[in-house]
Amino acid sequence: MPITSESNNFVVFDDLANNKTLYERIFNTIHSANDPDIDQVISLLEDHKRSVKFRELCLDDLLTDQFDSLLLNVTERCNLRCGYCAFSGIYEDDRTHSEKQLDFKVAKSAIDFFIPRAKEHAYVSFYGGEPLVNQELISEAVEYIKQAFPEKEVRFSMTTNFTLGKRHFDFLVDNDFIIMISLDGNKDIHDKWRKDIEGNGTFDRIYSALEELADKHPEYYSRRVGFSVTVTDPSKILELHAFFSQPIFRNNPFSIRLVQEMFLKEDIFNLEEKIAESTEKIRQLAKIYADNIIHGKENSGFLRGLFDAIIHSIFSRSASELPSELYPKGMCRPGIRKLFVDTDGIYFMCEKVGRRLKLGSVFEGFNPQKAVHAYNRYAAIKALLCEPCWAVRLCDSCAASAKSVDDISIEGQRQMCDNLKGKIIQGLSIYSYLLRNDKEKRYADYYSQIKMEG
Repeated sequence: MPITSESNNFVVFDDLANNKTLYERIFNTIHSANDPDIDQVISLLEDHKRSVKFRELCLDDLLTDQFDSLLLNVTERCNLRCGYCAFSGIYEDDRTHSEKQLDFKVAKSAIDFFIPRAKEHAYVSFYGGEPLVNQELISEAVEYIKQAFPEKEVRFSMTTNFTLGKRHFDFLVDNDFIIMISLDGNKDIHDKWRKDIEGNGTFDRIYSALEELADKHPEYYSRRVGFSVTVTDPSKILELHAFFSQPIFRNNPFSIRLVQEMFLKEDIFNLEEKIAESTEKIRQLAKIYADNIIHGKENSGFLRGLFDAIIHSIFSRSASELPSELYPKGMCRPGIRKLFVDTDGIYFMCEKVGRRLKLGSVFEGFNPQKAVHAYNRYAAIKALLCEPCWAVRLCDSCAASAKSVDDISIEGQRQMCDNLKGKIIQGLSIYSYLLRNDKEKRYADYYSQIKMEG
């Protein structure tokens, strides 16, 4: 698969072969005569083509693992009615908002199961709805964990719309919460989709709370606050970059995702046209990002959120020949990396898969056999689609990518493939640009210092 560079040279990338000698042989074959023997080139490729199998998980693998994160769905209530919300009713595959809340007894049962089986540095996260709508339960759970498990280092986190943030500064700071604040851009962009129950925009409330938090608790703000950005109009990516380049956002981490199209009851985002309009703008941002690395300048949190992960995965990929068996890259061990507990006390593999793939409950216990079955089903889907794919070592798709209306499926995974390949191709173009232009190899230090979530 060739990647065109700015000078119209080609960088060959074939992660199935991953073989430098093969590249040299093909190069020599093509340039050895005015009329290269294409059949000979194809023959060389076919000789080196390998069938890759994805290793299945066995029960012993799971039973020896320690848990990473417990995710408690503390409420299905929310004080906003965002137009693209997974729970807004515009999708075929998810619940809608309700008054259901997690009972402390159920939360305690999940905590009592999780903490003794967790790693030394474990995470307990709070999910909604809007988690701070049920802050009383969160406070009770945090206090219980600290008292019942003083020997464990447990870190707390949540994603929040932060409209209620001013009421809870002291609680969040005192318990060193990692918070991801949902903010989609400037006032016009944000307020188009993120409205309260009365239909009012929410930008002013959130921005005011941010400024106050940054002013009152600057050290906490710089260490523990990040931003979750949902892009509904990719053609406005330069406006987003300008807004998030302000000093108040400059050094904070960003999680940036495109609004979900799958399972929409009707197309309300017109993404195909807007993505086409954004191509050149993304290229401009990619060049700014790469040139900052080359010249030793700092990238904003927003640019790092756009590009760091994919470029880091390219630089850190294995350079060895592809083994006969791989674990599916991007796929965590169900329930181990994240154990999601809904308001009814049912265990699921994570919040992104929703109510698919039940793994037990606080009442009947965690079922490792179901976790193994879920993992191996996804490995089978990957085997059908990914064995011949050049991107197999860089693709970070997981079961959430393969979700269908009520399960996971090959159709769901296939719909995600083109988007993922486009992201990887973009990353390879930046990678090529850095290799050709960063004569001092500053990129090596830059990416060696990045710690990606694993």
